[in-house]
Amino acid sequence: MTIQTDDRPSTEERVSRLEGAYDHLATKADVADVRTEIAEVRIEVADVRTEVVKLRAEMAAMETRMVKWLVSAVGIGVAITVALNRLLG
Repeated sequence: MTIQTDDRPSTEERVSRLEGAYDHLATKADVADVRTEIAEVRIEVADVRTEVVKLRAEMAAMETRMVKWLVSAVGIGVAITVALNRLLG
């Protein structure tokens, strides 16, 4: 065992600290796992964007059908009103 005369840690203490720090370091496998997870998230985001585009198209189609229905209902209402005025008037 070496006797230290100053306040600096011994070589053994420094090596021990480094070995303790290894548990906190990422391995290449850890980095590869994170990259895989990022790629999966990107795919999921792309899928969500595709679904949003589809939903917007469906909403636009529904809006068009609703407007057509409303115009038709108003037209029928006007036609009934005109017919009743002619019959009663």
